[in-house]
Amino acid sequence: MKNPVPLANIAFNHTAKTVTFTNTVPTDITRILSVFNTTRKVFIFLPIKGTGYSGTYSSPTLTLEYDTTGFADADILDIVWEDGTAGLTDIQLRATAVPISGTVTANTGLTQPVTDTQLRASAVPISGTVTANTGLTQPLTDTQLRATAVPVSIASLPSTAVTGPLTDTQLRATPVPVSGTVSTGALTDTQLRATAVPVSGTVSTGLSQPLTDTQLRATAVPVSGPVTDTQLRASAIPVSVASVPTHGVTGTFWPTIQPVSIDQTTPGTTNNVIAGGVTVTTSASPTVTAASAYASGNCVGGLLTFANAARVSSGLINKVVITSKSAQTAQMDLILFDTNPTGTTATDKAAVAVAVADFAKVIGSVNVLNWTNTGTTSNGTAPGVTLPFAIPSGTSLYGILVVRGTPTFTATSDITVTLGIHQD
Repeated sequence: MKNPVPLANIAFNHTAKTVTFTNTVPTDITRILSVFNTTRKVFIFLPIKGTGYSGTYSSPTLTLEYDTTGFADADILDIVWEDGTAGLTDIQLRATAVPISGTVTANTGLTQPVTDTQLRASAVPISGTVTANTGLTQPLTDTQLRATAVPVSIASLPSTAVTGPLTDTQLRATPVPVSGTVSTGALTDTQLRATAVPVSGTVSTGLSQPLTDTQLRATAVPVSGPVTDTQLRASAIPVSVASVPTHGVTGTFWPTIQPVSIDQTTPGTTNNVIAGGVTVTTSASPTVTAASAYASGNCVGGLLTFANAARVSSGLINKVVITSKSAQTAQMDLILFDTNPTGTTATDKAAVAVAVADFAKVIGSVNVLNWTNTGTTSNGTAPGVTLPFAIPSGTSLYGILVVRGTPTFTATSDITVTLGIHQD
């Protein structure tokens, strides 16, 4: 598995042209894929670029061929190495709870005090002993029962053990006996509503049994007394944030995936963390010459631009695919540059000639040898490519496609070149 070497595990000696590893020590030079001097923005070890970019390795020290004159020991190096292990799966990453600490504040979206509508939103089951006091004669008429809410006391409920919430059938089963003092005389509506009225005996509602849902819901019945935790949890009770105390909590939690941000303006310089893991593709479609055979060594189309190849500035090319609207079998080579090769003229159906001034911009070449005929069309693929790059400025890569045979294209839009890239 390709991984960056932590900066703390690297000692750079620019005078001796050496990089010494501690803790993270590659077993041999083939495990070291690239060394990029972030301070100077240049690769100082990249074997695929050939002479001048390789070196020798005697564990734990890599000796560079690259001329590091003018560099400094404090330069920041971005080293990619192959540790020989497979990456963790999504299941493995989620396997362990992530401990957190801090203060949790609840937000119910309700204001204080809670309105009557909010209180009535769902029934709240209660338990205990109820004592009714209506101040009315017996039996009560339906009108009297509906005239006002009847306050009751939980402390006077009979001792019958009932678990809640009660079912609709249990609530409708029988009248509830109550005790107290009866006050006679016709009371005005204001008097009935002024205070709780004690009563005694058995209260008859004057309604047929069982009560309908509409009759049970006709008026709210205020209650008092302690409510158990189970009863409180039986239905949701809206609350206001202002009424919820704030407490610091610690422990282990199982959170959902949350976004994480890293202060990383320039990769490797702010906190020496390289955030990556994004695989993308970018394509370029050159205009080619139709119905006329190319010569070996000719450019296919002009200069290719692969836009948005990098998310910040660097990445790894892992695949090259060439698709053709006509059947092709000839080898094609893709020369890639990290900067626009302004000194080189790439002309369709003309011999390729990379200027000496553009040699340092070359990040490598990919040979596309294997073509698959798909009827009247074809595609050539170069899998298993491992070509790291770092773009000095911008996010685009550039390329020149060179044919090593004598193909003939049927249309000017025959060719499309696609890069597979793992972005840092």
